[in-house]
Formats: sequence, C-alpha cells, structure tokens
Amino acid sequence: RWRQTNTEALISILGLGAILIGVLATRIPMAVQPIDVLVSKVTPDDAYYYFQAAHNIVRGDGPSLDGLNDANGFQPLWLALLLPLALFGRDTLVHGALVLGVAMDVASVFALWWALGGLTKNVTIRLVAVAAYALNPAIAFGAVNGLESSLSVLSLIALFGLLLRAKDFGPDRPAYWALVGLASGIGVLARTDNGIFVVLILLFLALRSRSLRPPLVAGAVASLITIPWFVWNIVAFGTPLQVSGEATYILAHIDPLDTRTAWEAVQHGAGLTKTAFLDSIPNLYFFSKPVLGVVVAGLIAVTALAARRSSEARAIAKRHAPLLATLTIGLLALIVAHAGVRWHTREWYFLSAVPLSMLWLAYALEVTFAWLGDMRSPSLNIRYATILPIVVLAAIVAPQVERGIDWWDDGRYYWQPDTLRAARWLRNETPEETRVAGFNVGVLAYYSERPTTNLDGVMNPDALDALNERELLAYVEGLGVDFVVDYNSYIFLFFEPLWGGPVITRLEQEQSFEASAFALFGTYQIYHFR
Repeated sequence: RWRQTNTEALISILGLGAILIGVLATRIPMAVQPIDVLVSKVTPDDAYYYFQAAHNIVRGDGPSLDGLNDANGFQPLWLALLLPLALFGRDTLVHGALVLGVAMDVASVFALWWALGGLTKNVTIRLVAVAAYALNPAIAFGAVNGLESSLSVLSLIALFGLLLRAKDFGPDRPAYWALVGLASGIGVLARTDNGIFVVLILLFLALRSRSLRPPLVAGAVASLITIPWFVWNIVAFGTPLQVSGEATYILAHIDPLDTRTAWEAVQHGAGLTKTAFLDSIPNLYFFSKPVLGVVVAGLIAVTALAARRSSEARAIAKRHAPLLATLTIGLLALIVAHAGVRWHTREWYFLSAVPLSMLWLAYALEVTFAWLGDMRSPSLNIRYATILPIVVLAAIVAPQVERGIDWWDDGRYYWQPDTLRAARWLRNETPEETRVAGFNVGVLAYYSERPTTNLDGVMNPDALDALNERELLAYVEGLGVDFVVDYNSYIFLFFEPLWGGPVITRLEQEQSFEASAFALFGTYQIYHFR
C-alpha cells in the first residue's frame, strides 16, 4: 500500500507538472505579444472598456469610459484587481492583465485537480480530466482575453470543489456552509450571472440536508459579500444589475416597425437557445459536433452499461449524479438567460461548460472503472486502465489543439486592427480635447487617449436612456462631439432605428479603415460630426 501511494503521488506530480508546462507554453507566449497582435488575436474590444475604466479610476475620474459618465458595466472583482496595474503605462496594464489571467488559469488547473478528488481517487482519471481542461483552446484564449473569464472560472471550480468534497469539511458543520457562502459571494462578484449557479446550489444544500439552515447560513455570508456592490448599483444607477446587460438587450431586441408579438419574441428566444446549445457551445468550447457526438455517446453508453452491471458502479453513479445534475441545470439556465431572454451571447459567457464537462468525464470514467473492478480480471483492468484514458484524452485533445491553432492563425478578432489604426490616427492628428463617440470604442478610447463616449450604453447610462427614448442623435448633439467613429453597419444599420433622425446628413467622412473588417461590418470610419 505504501509503495502504491508513493507511485500515485509520483504520477500525480509528473502529470500535473507536464500539464502545467503545457499551460504556460500556450498562454504566456500569447500574453506577451505586441499590442497589434493582441488586438487582432486574443483581446476583444470589451476588455479595453475595463482597461480604460481602471485608468480613469486611478486618475480620479471614476468608473467610466470617457471620464464623464460613471457606469457599472463591468464585473467588480476583476476591475478591482486591475487597479494596481493601471498605475503603470497603458501597454503594461494590458500585458499585466493578461499575465494575471494566466496565473488564475494555472490556479484553476490545481483547483480542478482538487475538486476532482471529490469524485474519484483514481490519479489517471483526474489527470485525463485536468489535461482535457487545460488544453481546451476556449480556456486558453479565455485566460488571455483581458476579461474576467479566468477569475470567474476559478471561482466556480472552487465552489464546485467545495460541494464535491463536502465530506472532507463535514457537510453538517456551519463553518462549511459559511465557506460555501464565501465562495458563492466571490463567484458572484467575479461574474454576476454566476448567481444562477449559487441559487441552485443553495437549493441543493437545502434538499440534501433537509433543512433550511445550510442555505440560510451560506446565503447570509454570500449576501454580506455582495450586498455593497448591489446597493451601490441601486443608489447610483437605479438597478441592482449592470446597465450593460440592458444595453445589449436593447440592441438585440430592436424591432424597427414594432410589429413583433410576444409569442414571436418567445419563439425567437427559443430558437436562439437551441442554436446556442446545439451549435455555438459545441463549436466554441469543444470541437466538431460529429467527433463530440461520438465521444459523448460512447461515454454515456459505457457508463450506463457499467451502472447496470455493477452494484459498486451504480452506487458511485447515484452518489454524485444529483450534484452534477444540479450544476448542469445551472448551465442550462445560464444559456436560457443569455440566449433565450437577452438574445445576446459572447464567447466568454458559458466557459463554465468546460470544467463542468470535465467533472462529467471523470464521473463517467469512475463509474466504468468500478464496473471493471467487479469483473475481477486484473489483466483486463490493467489494459483498460491504461488504454481507455489515453484513447479518451486523444479523442478530446487532438481536435481541440487543431481548433486552437486555427483560432490563432485566423485571429479571434481579426477585424479589430481597424479600431487600433483609427485610435492612433486620432491620437496623432487631433488635439487632446477632441471629443469622440461611437459604439465599438474600447480600443479606440484606450489608445486614442481622447475623451470617448460609448453610445451603446454598455458603459454609459445616459446613452442608455437616449437609446430607450430613440433620441441618440439629440444626445450626441448635446455632448459636443467632434467625431463619430465606428463601422458603417453599426452607424447606419444596427442602430439606425434609435438615432431619432437622419444621422447621415450630420456626418462628413474624415478617414476610412477597411483593410481587415470590410467584409464583416463594413468600413471603420471616422466621421466629422457637423
């Protein structure tokens, strides 16, 4: 037994070490790329809203994009972590944020290893699940996107791990419930929609213990952590949630003729939910659906057979299924909230699907291994324990690596270099007091170093009011804007119903940038506003 324990420890150390090398070898080279490369390949425009808001806060202008309109269109814990980095140069803040994301991604690898210990003690199974997670391109790119992605995923893995390893803490101890509440509160501050998981977890605690005391204790601790954030939102902006959520809702739900019925809206949301679940999530977070379907179907079939043939496997399946099912319901509710209700999804919204899938993978392998143990055939068990994990890992990782290489070659945000070129033109060719406005202006605001107001309402409650009233043109007039800058499709198509007047008569072309984005959104234009 002593020899077996030491062998397992050695395998764990070597396996985790190899995974860690893979994580650093894929993330760090991306994180330290020049800004031109980062803008094109890994950092979305939204990330620069954070960078500019952090820059303005340390400068004393409050949480805003333009230094004038305070807003709450951000996840609070990530912005707070960026503030020390904002004391340095603009490029330093960007690279520092990406390195910080990589550090949290490394922590997630170890957190997932720890969480998996609540599902299985089998070292091989845990290594397979962690490797499949670490080499997932969505996780790798999420670590260096400049957003809260790595922080959010880390907080959720820690929360899931606390639930899976409840026996280690004593599931009936109030201290354990308080710890779950602490992790829940941090998770919500990391990303507000993690609250969906928290609500379901509190319900799970109540059902598991058949008492209201666990969820009340956990909920109270989580509330103490999050209430200041929600109170500030209500006092400052009249809503407990970020105005950015309402802003994207408005754009997605624009009906120029106001002819859409409530039933038609429900049908449209249901269609978007179906698309997100069957197309977007598999394509973004995993790999081609035929390969994914074969892997998933195979694991389900073997797991079901194992649970049917083995009492030990069946006991393991029953022990862990309720919690994993609860977490899966949370993911489905998250998809419905964004795709079905808000009609708006982004590639970082559902990253929790990846660690959750790895928990299901470990669950399937653990149940299957228990069945093989009941067969009392050591040679078969050894061959199976050696070959199956390698086959499963290869089937998952090979297409993932190929997908990641394609993403890097193509550039996740290949259209954004236009915005960086426009920002540099404004910085070099206009006075410092020049006022700018537009919709996709994160990179523009950060690198033009000109007061830049976003008109989509994501970081601007006043613009949100103008959008709701369909008086955007009057709002821009009141700002004293010198330039309106954006893709033609945003100015003249997507937001056209909300201007409240013929904006084209007020714009005179100053500069045009169309090298990379012309086919997607039209030219990125700098218009003089008359």
